[in-house]
Amino acid sequence: MIYLATGLIVAWIAGLLLLLGRTLNFMRLLYNNLAPGKSHWDSREIFRFYLLRFRFLTDATAIDPASLSEIGRQHQRRAVRNDRILVAWVIGGFVLIVWASSYFKG
Repeated sequence: MIYLATGLIVAWIAGLLLLLGRTLNFMRLLYNNLAPGKSHWDSREIFRFYLLRFRFLTDATAIDPASLSEIGRQHQRRAVRNDRILVAWVIGGFVLIVWASSYFKG
């Protein structure tokens, strides 16, 4: 039974790495598709955005949709969906690790 638990944890980690990679790629696409003449960065918000907020990895909802092109808005919707899947995957992984820990004790 320990091989099953180990296999499930390895599959979960592989899925986590896939979702993290997709998240980083979507954020790259978002920043590459800003509307002409718009900027996401404001010197007054750098302190508030980076130092006072805790982000899991990235937050696609922090970017104003008005500052994105139409393609950027499509990527933002996909990024938000991917973020939700990532959170569900992490929560499911905690349940998996708690279940598998009983097999690793013995």
